[in-house]
Amino acid sequence: MSSLYAFLVGINQYDGEIRNLQGCEYDSRSVRKFLRHFASVNELDFKAHMLLDDEATRSGVIKGFTHFRPAKPGDICVFYFSGHGSEVEAPPELQHLQADGKLQTLVCHNSRTTAQDLTDKEVSHLIWEATTEDGLDKGVHFLAIFDSCHSGSVSRNTSLTPRLTPGNNSIIALKSMYGHNQFTRSGQQVSPRVGRHVALSASRSYELAYEKRYKGIPRGVFTTTLLETLEQETLHGVTYDQLMMLIHTRLHPEVQYIQHPVVEVGGAWAQPSEVPLFGRRKNEGLSYYMWFDQQTRKWLVNAGKMQGLAVGQQLTVFQGDKKRQVAIRQADDIGQVEVVTEHWANPQEIYPVVLQLEAEKLVVAWGSGINHEIEAILTSINDDVFVPVTQASAAYIIDQKNQQLLIYSVGSARPLFEGIDLSPDHLKDGCSLFVAKLEQVGRWIYLWKKGNPDSALRVLDEFDISLQAYPDFINEQNPGAPVNIPVVGEIPVLSYANKGGKWEKPVISLSIQRKSDALIYQGSLWVTILFFNEKYGVTAQHFPVQEFRADDQMPIGIFYVSRGRKRFFIPLYIPDEIIHDWGEATIKNQFKIIISSQPFSAGNWELPDLSVAKPYDRDISRGLGGEEEEEWKGDWAAYGIPFFINHPKHG
Repeated sequence: MSSLYAFLVGINQYDGEIRNLQGCEYDSRSVRKFLRHFASVNELDFKAHMLLDDEATRSGVIKGFTHFRPAKPGDICVFYFSGHGSEVEAPPELQHLQADGKLQTLVCHNSRTTAQDLTDKEVSHLIWEATTEDGLDKGVHFLAIFDSCHSGSVSRNTSLTPRLTPGNNSIIALKSMYGHNQFTRSGQQVSPRVGRHVALSASRSYELAYEKRYKGIPRGVFTTTLLETLEQETLHGVTYDQLMMLIHTRLHPEVQYIQHPVVEVGGAWAQPSEVPLFGRRKNEGLSYYMWFDQQTRKWLVNAGKMQGLAVGQQLTVFQGDKKRQVAIRQADDIGQVEVVTEHWANPQEIYPVVLQLEAEKLVVAWGSGINHEIEAILTSINDDVFVPVTQASAAYIIDQKNQQLLIYSVGSARPLFEGIDLSPDHLKDGCSLFVAKLEQVGRWIYLWKKGNPDSALRVLDEFDISLQAYPDFINEQNPGAPVNIPVVGEIPVLSYANKGGKWEKPVISLSIQRKSDALIYQGSLWVTILFFNEKYGVTAQHFPVQEFRADDQMPIGIFYVSRGRKRFFIPLYIPDEIIHDWGEATIKNQFKIIISSQPFSAGNWELPDLSVAKPYDRDISRGLGGEEEEEWKGDWAAYGIPFFINHPKHG
């Protein structure tokens, strides 16, 4: 039997001159009640440990993390903190990790009398200890929840009371931090270890988090909204970014849009769209929701023109097991549409919505191996995925070979993806799967081309983009001299290099930062960088959606996660199947930068990789390696950076 381990901290009463709070104890008990119910419903053994007020000293909180030590693979661990948050100057050794030079902190009961705050880096180390054993990931699902001010990177004003206390004037030295002797070191710089976890924070790192009275009871706005959202029956299987989108829709009217909860992931997970809530089953395709906005008295969906929506379009909404259709009445450019509903919709409920991304129709011709039966089945299930034409006009050829259904680009011997087996007993199922893969290819092409020609935003006007190659790359500590690659003009070719008889992959870095000298747009901008690969996959995992404020001058780079660490030097490669099986020496990939004047989710842009086909006539082993005028509510723009990867040995 799996277990749910919960360690909860709630601090209303503080030692010393810190202003006391009122709702933290109630919040902690409420979260414990919910988790106990969740454990019961999901047949989990519930093990809880809670510290309140004077129990929640700095040493008590640190010791409390030992509650997670017995957790084994498949268990769920939840750390919850409700109390004051603050910030302090980072010691010199940690300055490289902080754009503003400050550490975010949790203020324990005795933090300003006999102890110091618990910093975000110490919390990171505590989570690492809880999620690893002998340095290896234990396989537990760890969720950290912070309802405190400045909690956005810690991985509470009456009507609104801030959960904030001024920073501690004393200097926190690295040697006084818990776990510092196990931090990783590179020269004079040190970094805490990061365990695999998800962190839900009440506010961004520079914002306040608030508490207010609900029916006369003081409670944290974030915790209250979180629990209300978690109690929705429709939430089974949602991912953490979907959960946070729902929290935003409920919380913002409560705090007049001055508090923005955030979700972050650490360790082996790259982004919250990959991680289902509590590690349970993930619902594929349910990335968007319909809810009733009490202020505007409208039914809204958290998607807009960026996702391809338009006035008059029909959306599929799930009401339990029933599928309902709603029409879009009004759409904005970024992340919200108004829909028309019937009497069935309950204003107290939130409903999952299925969005189907647009796809470019593939212009195809039938190959000589296609028999009439297969052609008839494909034609009958074709839902505007492809357009059959003569071979002289086609861009692709659909053919049949060795009982497999294949599609080729005209002039290419390599199929676009792995062939689909055509079992005589399951011809229609095989053809349906084939058409679904054709649709993904069309969607990939559509996303590659998609932009916003009416946008007033211009990526190159707002950002400095640096794409660099490292021809003499040895390792991260000794990357060699970078070579600047232009992001405007001709498509660059990034080649493998022969070093002592061994072919080394090209290594690049790509970073982006707001321009400091000529800001066109004065507000915050939200950015993601999508990676399009030759397997018709699209991912944002190397650069999840991030906010760039007007005064942010620190460049942020694409990364990949290896052994729980972010690495900003990206090795490019041609898949072994393409080089060795098909003899192709050059492929084309692309980075695509999406910027927006409003927060958005990149989840609906992502596509899984399709498998590369194997040759069929030779035995070659794999290598080693809207029409009406509408109110303008936002803007977004896209910019593509294509590049070739080349292997001279096979050219």
